[in-house]
Amino acid sequence: MTENNYEKVVKYILAYQDKFYRLAYSYLHNKDNSLDAVQNTIYQALSYYKDLRYIQRVNTWFYRILVHESLEILRKNTRETLAWDYLPEESLYNEVNNLVAKIVRATLIVRMCSSGIYPPNFFVEIFIIL
Repeated sequence: MTENNYEKVVKYILAYQDKFYRLAYSYLHNKDNSLDAVQNTIYQALSYYKDLRYIQRVNTWFYRILVHESLEILRKNTRETLAWDYLPEESLYNEVNNLVAKIVRATLIVRMCSSGIYPPNFFVEIFIIL
């Protein structure tokens, strides 16, 4: 009975493979990711075909696996994209770093001038240079 189910699942996959790709592509909008989703779904379907209680429901069962796999790939890619979107460009990072260094130097000079280590006009000359 399970061998018969296996053959039915394989026939179903072969008959509707183009529809599977189109469904995955409608979620992912990327050829490679869509093919990955279909491939992973086929692997899962062939691995767990014994869990299918009613072979008449293979259509719904397979589509649910495919939609779940597509959404999982979409979530994974969204997390990766968001992580890279928030990294600043190197030039912006250097510019901010230089600005912070100038603020730290200016703060130290103000503290030194207010404590009497440097004369008051020294602060004005240094601040203009910054």
